[in-house]
Amino acid sequence: MFLAVIQQAANAATGPNGPFYGYPPWLVVLVGAFVAALVLWIFSKLLKWALWILILVVIVGGIVTAAKMYLGK
Repeated sequence: MFLAVIQQAANAATGPNGPFYGYPPWLVVLVGAFVAALVLWIFSKLLKWALWILILVVIVGGIVTAAKMYLGK
């Protein structure tokens, strides 16, 4: 079923009114798969950095809060 949907979309995109007219459908699917993989890889790298920043913010916030509590402020 999933393959049929991909095949239908590729055939529609490479049809006479499609944006990739003249290209073979298998090439459109192949390039689309590589682009999707690249986007996922970039998203995972950004998410990794965002999590590291969040961890550092939590640690620094905990240290600052503990220091204020220790000093009685």
